[in-house]
Amino acid sequence: MKARRQEAGWATLDLTSPEAWQDLHSVLAQARERHALARDGNGEGWSVLRYAELDALLRDPRLASQRPEMFARQGLDGGPFHDFVGRMLFTQNGFDHARLRALVGRAFTPSTAARMRPRVREIAHELIDRVQGLGSMDLVRDFAHHLPVRVISEMIGVPEGDYTRFAQWTSDLGLGFSLVLTPDRRRTVDAAVEQLRSYVSELVDQRRHAPGRDLVSALIQAEEAGDRLSHQELIAMVMNLLFGGHDTSKSLLQIAAYTLLRHRQELERVRRDAALLPSAVEEVLRYEPVLTGVVRVVHEPFELAGVKLALGESLFLSLISANRDPRRFPQADRFDVGRRDNRHFGFGFGLHSCVGAALARVEGQEALGVLIERLPGLRLAERPRWVPFTAIRRLESLRVTF
Repeated sequence: MKARRQEAGWATLDLTSPEAWQDLHSVLAQARERHALARDGNGEGWSVLRYAELDALLRDPRLASQRPEMFARQGLDGGPFHDFVGRMLFTQNGFDHARLRALVGRAFTPSTAARMRPRVREIAHELIDRVQGLGSMDLVRDFAHHLPVRVISEMIGVPEGDYTRFAQWTSDLGLGFSLVLTPDRRRTVDAAVEQLRSYVSELVDQRRHAPGRDLVSALIQAEEAGDRLSHQELIAMVMNLLFGGHDTSKSLLQIAAYTLLRHRQELERVRRDAALLPSAVEEVLRYEPVLTGVVRVVHEPFELAGVKLALGESLFLSLISANRDPRRFPQADRFDVGRRDNRHFGFGFGLHSCVGAALARVEGQEALGVLIERLPGLRLAERPRWVPFTAIRRLESLRVTF
């Protein structure tokens, strides 16, 4: 494809309106065609919009991962959620990040996720059994919310009677990763962190004395070059996995179902050929990614697309924009479940790519397969609305009939 002319200066991107989030791709496309960089509406940071630039930056050592100090703009300069963010894997850099990732990687492997396939499918069938005679459901509330929390809770070793509490805590935690954090929402988020931390601390203590065949026991036993996770690191890692394993996977399931239902021809392709399920999930992750983007901080000044970036400036690497960049993806705005050349940024990329990507893929493939198999007459009952200002994208609800 021919490179388009890049205008001097930069684009401006204003996402302060809730309505802009209902048509985010159009807003981003207009800015992306002007320039690789966009200045945020408040003038406090930059957004990187094009695939090539973002691809390079995700591996650039001159950038550091987002630190909890970045949340100060939302008034989040302390408290339980602030401390929780400071211990999450995605906020670590350099040696600390490499060390923690190596240790969790010994316990949370792709083969561990693959072994969950039969169980994911079984849970999906159980959830459909509950609603099949009703003729309609909210796919967010009745399906996408429940499946991933049951999967990750079973993997971690949480008793079945506590699944509902975990689902609520992780859902509340997700509210913290928002561009707008009201005082009420902050209290909700802080309370969820404290309750989850207390529960996980007790669970870790139990597994130290009585190990089982679960992920917490595996994390306790994980060792890399004589190194192990400390007690506080274990608690933070289990909280991290519970949150990521529920909240992001819940978003993937609802977004995937909505995207397929909007594209009936592609849905029918998958219905006729289940072998397309893996590539269909990858195309969802490109076309409507769960994460809007990731934040990086300039650790060493440099120039990007004609703009000089100073030490400490923040860059929002817009995964959602790069995934629709026509310079990289032919017919980028077309949803194609058979797309082959599809190296998207749905799970980030490089050192900070999502540690739970393999499990999310398993859940997406198996859950969608069951929905398509069990509910052949599945239809949208109404056009849903996107929840605005969220880093982890989600729908307010997804009413369907069948």
